[in-house]
Amino acid sequence: MASAFGFIIVIGEIAGGNRMKHDATNRRTRLRNVTLALCIGLFAASCAKRVDSTTDPLETIDYDLALAGCCEGAEPLPREISAFFEGSASTVVHTTRAIKLRQGYLQNNIAAQDRIYETLEPLDLIFVSIKSLLSGQITGYYLNHTAIYLGTETQLRAIDMWDDPSVRPYHDQIRAGQTVIEANGVDVRLVDQSTLFEIDAIALFRPPHMTAARQHEIVATLFDTVGTPFDYHFDVSDADSIYCAELLYVAMPELQWPVREIYGRPSLLPDEMAAEALRGRNGLHFLGYIYGTPHEWGVGSRAMLGQVIARHWPT
Repeated sequence: MASAFGFIIVIGEIAGGNRMKHDATNRRTRLRNVTLALCIGLFAASCAKRVDSTTDPLETIDYDLALAGCCEGAEPLPREISAFFEGSASTVVHTTRAIKLRQGYLQNNIAAQDRIYETLEPLDLIFVSIKSLLSGQITGYYLNHTAIYLGTETQLRAIDMWDDPSVRPYHDQIRAGQTVIEANGVDVRLVDQSTLFEIDAIALFRPPHMTAARQHEIVATLFDTVGTPFDYHFDVSDADSIYCAELLYVAMPELQWPVREIYGRPSLLPDEMAAEALRGRNGLHFLGYIYGTPHEWGVGSRAMLGQVIARHWPT
């Protein structure tokens, strides 16, 4: 309840606008906007799906049947309310990401992190669940962020990319442990292990086999996107900005990602991208799933990941 109240206060300030703060003639307008914002906050808090990430790890499930509801009803707020905050999209994103409700379950869990990093190879795809931030509670999605593993110096040398002109400017960062690329709410950037693991769960997928030439193209494309502004409108057709799931779309468009219209824009949802992989529709190979709880962490199966995603999208 405290987190929902904090969100209501923040949205109320956004709705009011600083330029109205000292203008007595606009007090009624500001009051009306704040009242609407309070309703939005309560609506968002009540609609957020709080589904336990742990479930019965069945050996097999019918993925098509279990994931049939993913990701219908992907607009958590009515379109009129979404349009109301259109001009403040960047402020909403920054604010809700800044409110930390608790520590991520896998944060500071070195054993779990090492287990993941032992698996990763260049261009492996990373899907994570972040419910420790307010932004992760509002939508109700399970997997709500994506990233791509680029590789260590040794791994990039092994694929003849270490001395590529696109990679050379980032040698120091890679040597410092920044081996993952993501679009994180500000821009596209390289991040290290500690930053990546401020999360509750992580799922890994590997792209289908590709030629060395295609692998080089993708690596170069990803490094060329570093510094691109974050896409606060989550529109994959906007080439001037990139959000997390869009980074995968830009790097590997041949994987036929499940683009759907959300709030009138072509968008991608990490839940649906992973669900399509589990259903065998985009060629991605499941590598592993690790989840955390308040007291422990565990290794989940492919079926378990499918169950958890499905419970966030009931048919």
